[in-house]
Parts: sequence; C-alpha cells; structure tokens
Amino acid sequence: AGGFAEFALGLVDHRREGYEVTPDRVRVDFTVPDEPVPEEWLMPLALSLNEMVSNAFKHAYADGRSGCLTVGLRMEDGSGDLTVRDDGAGMPADFDDHRTTGLGLKIMRVFAGQLGGDMRIASEPGKGASFQLHFPLAPAAG
Repeated sequence: AGGFAEFALGLVDHRREGYEVTPDRVRVDFTVPDEPVPEEWLMPLALSLNEMVSNAFKHAYADGRSGCLTVGLRMEDGSGDLTVRDDGAGMPADFDDHRTTGLGLKIMRVFAGQLGGDMRIASEPGKGASFQLHFPLAPAAG
C-alpha cells in the first residue's frame, strides 16, 4: 500500500478539479511524509484533510483569488499534526470557531475526538487561515 502522501496528493487533485482551481492559480505546497499511517487513523485523517482542502478551495480562493495552500503532516515527539494553511481571504473578523454551526467544522471536531486530539483554527482577515488537527500518537484509550 502507498503512503498517506500519495493518497493525500490524489485527494487534493480531486478537490482541485471539483472546485475548478487550477494549479497555476493556487499552488499546493506539500510536506507529507510518504509513509503508511496506522489503519485506524486513515479515515479520520483522510476525511479531515478532505474537509480542510475543500474549505480552502471553496472559501479562501473564491472570486478567482490566487495563492499558495500548504498541506502538511508531521508526526514526532508523541504527537501528530495535520495542517492545512491558506493565504486566502481569511475568515470574517467575527468568526468564532466554537460557536459556528458549519457542518464541516463539526465533522472535523468529531474526527479530532476519534483521534483523541483537537482542532486548532487560526485566521486573520485578508491573510488566510490555518486548520490544524492535533492528536496524540499513542492510541486513545477505549
């Protein structure tokens, strides 16, 4: 089986086509180690990545805006981080990620919970947004 990077690249390309975001308009900077991730993490990570990338293509680069999307997965020192950072429109100044009713964010929180981790969201209007799924590498008990 291929590593997560191969899978993630395919997913990004697929989302790109769906939102008609051409590579010359939005470059994707990819830092994902091409090694297998534990089977039980594959689904939560894949679905979270799908949500994050979809959000970026849909919102950050709306109206023909161009830029660079950074996709990264880091696993070291007992924890992992799946991060998608864009340099797009950013979220509205009154955005509150704990009050938001967006289904996508709810879904990402559920997956974070499954991994025993949490979602960390940062945004600056006009300067982009960053979504980080932070999780412990030791399997969650239960």
